[in-house]
Amino acid sequence: MGLAPGLIVSCQAEPGSPFYGVEFIRAFAQAAVLGGAVAVRLCGVENVAAVRPDLPIPIIGLTKHQYPDGRVLITESAAEALHLTQAGADVIAVDATTRRRPQGITGTELVRQLKQEFNLTVMADIDTVAAGVQAAAAGADYVATTLSGYTPATACLGKEAPDFALIRALVATVAVPVIAEGRIRNPSQARQALAAGAYGVVVGSAITRPVEITRWFVQALASAD
Repeated sequence: MGLAPGLIVSCQAEPGSPFYGVEFIRAFAQAAVLGGAVAVRLCGVENVAAVRPDLPIPIIGLTKHQYPDGRVLITESAAEALHLTQAGADVIAVDATTRRRPQGITGTELVRQLKQEFNLTVMADIDTVAAGVQAAAAGADYVATTLSGYTPATACLGKEAPDFALIRALVATVAVPVIAEGRIRNPSQARQALAAGAYGVVVGSAITRPVEITRWFVQALASAD
């Protein structure tokens, strides 16, 4: 099941959140359907398996681990990608940056393996134009700007505004659909991402993380004072 253009809702909750648990993820996914989302992005085999039976739209599945430096590693191995597929994920999101994983391969090499050996539908989460070009050449079906600002190569960009420049550069460079993800906090920014050429837009925290949304408002009021 391919992705239609439009809004993708990332339905995730980290340990410690009051919304951490399968029942909440299922409710977030159902709300996304009712609101008109074209797909959801879910973390964890358990969550994918729990949401799949009642969901009429595609699921982008992933797992989360860590690099040795503590940064997030999205979908560590081919084995995890296969587990997600078996649980019902239609698209597998993987860290497709050029960093080497604990197993010694790069994200680009994992994309190539998932396509050539298992013929999975892959969303390559990248941080730079170069990584996006390599992922597309390796067979990625979608390239997403998910990791811009979250890798050593892009840490200087900060974590406040979406990386519209990366979206535009990828659209001009790769032949596969570009998915905008990362720090999109309001409908205006989502529209800007589409205007930059994005095929779809992933929104997570601004929809499914009430703690973060509350914090944004509290900080805005504090700065006004």
